[in-house]
Amino acid sequence: MTTTDRRATLIVFEGIDGSGKTTLSNAVAAALRAQGLAVAHVREGGNFASAVTQGIREFGRDAKNVALSPHAELFVYLAREIQLLDEATAPALAANDVVIADRFFYTAELLATAGRGLTPAEVEPVVAAAKRGVEPDLVVLVDVDPHVARARRKVSKVGKYDPRPPSRKGLAGVGLQFRLRDGYLARAAREPERWIVVDNTEAELQTVIDGLIAAVGARRAR
Repeated sequence: MTTTDRRATLIVFEGIDGSGKTTLSNAVAAALRAQGLAVAHVREGGNFASAVTQGIREFGRDAKNVALSPHAELFVYLAREIQLLDEATAPALAANDVVIADRFFYTAELLATAGRGLTPAEVEPVVAAAKRGVEPDLVVLVDVDPHVARARRKVSKVGKYDPRPPSRKGLAGVGLQFRLRDGYLARAAREPERWIVVDNTEAELQTVIDGLIAAVGARRAR
C-alpha cells in the first residue's frame, strides 16, 4: 500500500528511550479523539497492537540475545515494523482520520547506522523495501538530553516490578543514546518538511501537546 492508497494522516513519534514520546503520543491521541476525530494508535499505552510485533520486540530487547549482530539486529527491527504495518497500521490508515505510531522504520534505520555503524548504502535500500512506499505525513522527534532520559527511566522504575530481563540497548550504555540522538537530529534536518523537533527536556507538557495538536491540524489541512 502506498501513501496514495490511504486517507488517514499518519503521525509518527520518534526519539531515544526515555524521551517522553510514548507519553506525548498517547496524550495527542486522546486530545484528537476529544475533537471528534477517529484516531488509531498502534502502540497505545506502550503495547503494540500486534502480538507478533510485541513478541519480536521482546526478543530484540532481551539481554540474553546480546550476541545479535548489527546486521541481524537490523532485520529483527525491520520484521517488527513490517508486521505492525501489515497487521495494524495499514488497516488503520484505511479506516480512520489519524493514525499514530510510537516508532516507525526510522528506529531500525538509525539504530543500524548512527547506533551500530552500518553504512547508509547498505541500510537504506532494505528499509525502503520494507516500507513499500508508506511514508508518514508528520514525524515528531521528541528530543531530550540522554542523561535526562536515563534519569527519567530510572525514576519511572522505582517501586515497579518488571519481570522482563534487562534491555540489550540499556547494556550498551549512554553512549549509544548520544549517537542515536545525533542520528535523529541529522535525519530531521534532512527532511524539515516532514519532521518537527520538540525539545522535551524541561518543556511544560500541556504546552507541548497544544503545539503538536496545532501541527497535526496544519498537516491534515494540507
